Amino acid sequence: MKKTLLILSFILIISNITKSQENYTVILLNGEIKNQSNNKPLQIGEQISKSMSFQFAQQNNYALLINKIKKERVILRKKPNDDIYFAKSNFTVAMSNMSSRSGLCFKNSVDFATYFADTLAIIEKTEIIFDTEKYPTDSIHFFFISYMDKNNKAVLRKLKSKNDTLIINYNDFSFTNINNNIDAKILYRKSDSSYFLSNMTVTTINKENLNKTYKVLKEIYNEDELQKEFFNIISFQYGKCQEQDVLNFIDENK
Repeated sequence: MKKTLLILSFILIISNITKSQENYTVILLNGEIKNQSNNKPLQIGEQISKSMSFQFAQQNNYALLINKIKKERVILRKKPNDDIYFAKSNFTVAMSNMSSRSGLCFKNSVDFATYFADTLAIIEKTEIIFDTEKYPTDSIHFFFISYMDKNNKAVLRKLKSKNDTLIINYNDFSFTNINNNIDAKILYRKSDSSYFLSNMTVTTINKENLNKTYKVLKEIYNEDELQKEFFNIISFQYGKCQEQDVLNFIDENK
């Protein structure tokens, strides 16, 4: 009898382990995807399996999932023929998408254009170093941005700077909703003339969802792995992000 119970217990343990290896946790959502069994939208932190059925609000909606046991990432997508598939996601952050304040000193418009060639993701702020001899800053010399708001009205906003550091804040942009982009221009004002430096696309990040993603990852990875994986996900979903901006977010949500 004892032997039978031990065998049954062992089978149950193996079954639970196997089940855990087949389950995935939602760590990021792009658009709305519903679980057809309860008709409710998926949420970050929710556990699902490949045997479930899903309904996509839009063809290009997707969910980034992770298996907590295998640390395996997959993307839940919908094919054009309405089939649903789980594709392995092995993305790693491109070096161009992780920027550091202490890196490049911007000396000309080419430096600005190179940096802003990728979409810029801002959690709170981005800081870049500029050549103060080429770009002095005072009441008549300053950087500013130009873009159109939701009512198609031009917005001109002076950017803050401190010594050799240009500061681009989240609040410098009038985002109409969470998780959207603004196409803008960055310019430099010199006395009575303005000089175009670069086009830029800036996206904001839903900090509530970002915090949920961080909490899921925190259950899986050690501190070093966690930081790298978090950078990967932000870069994958949003675009170029500044290292210090992400680190500040991590410190605030430990």
